[in-house]
Amino acid sequence: MNGFLGSAMLDTAIGTIFIYFLLATFCSAAAECVSMLVRARKEALHATLDDMLGGQTAPDGRAFRDALFSHPVVAAYLRRSRHAPFVPARAFSAAVLDLATPRTEGSLALNDFTTGVRALPAGPVRTTLLALLQDASDLPRARHNIEGWFQDSMRRASLCYRRRTRHWILFAAAAVTLAGNADTLRIVEQLRRPPAASTHMAEAPVPPDSLLGWRPGDLQDVKSRPFSHALGWLLTLMAVSLGAPFWFDLLNGALKLRRSEEEHSPQVQDRRT
Repeated sequence: MNGFLGSAMLDTAIGTIFIYFLLATFCSAAAECVSMLVRARKEALHATLDDMLGGQTAPDGRAFRDALFSHPVVAAYLRRSRHAPFVPARAFSAAVLDLATPRTEGSLALNDFTTGVRALPAGPVRTTLLALLQDASDLPRARHNIEGWFQDSMRRASLCYRRRTRHWILFAAAAVTLAGNADTLRIVEQLRRPPAASTHMAEAPVPPDSLLGWRPGDLQDVKSRPFSHALGWLLTLMAVSLGAPFWFDLLNGALKLRRSEEEHSPQVQDRRT
């Protein structure tokens, strides 16, 4: 044993973490592809704006949401981003200010905006804007409050999108784990075997050079030890669902620890002296 971890134990941990990282990266990429195909980001944005603006009528009689989407400032961003639409907070606030004051041309003052908001038909947007205007001493402050309202709503939309993406990652992780026979217990067992033992493993249920994939005899071994394999697959599923960034950071830390142990090993110290 070198340091507080043995070299063999640390190498086994690094190998296992690396496999988790590869599988998690694949699952994240698969989830992102699904997100693009179903346009999940666009749906999340539209659903959030529906919650914010639904039930409100614009001064011209249209639904406030439709008027906002067709406003040139906002529509320009929606046209540029077909798969992952993004509306900046400043564009949202500019469109809201303009829609609330359709009869005001040129520079806008706080009194103009307040009058326009009070003239809006009764609805959730009118109520929200009046609340945001209560502590606004000037127009920049009112704009800041509107942008804060929008950003808070977008954060909630982002959380909903991440939860939905997590479901896809879990599905992809389950598919990859079973299709690749990614059994954590088997992976750890094979990584712990010393190289010299690889020539004496004729009775092993899987070849010693195989960490992933189905080989002849694997299915029979699963039938004979179902609970052991189920536990190994479950461990892999839970690990992969943590995401690639988690395992990337952990892999970097493990590699640094490995280098530190090598630098402080007796052989290196003897060569230095």
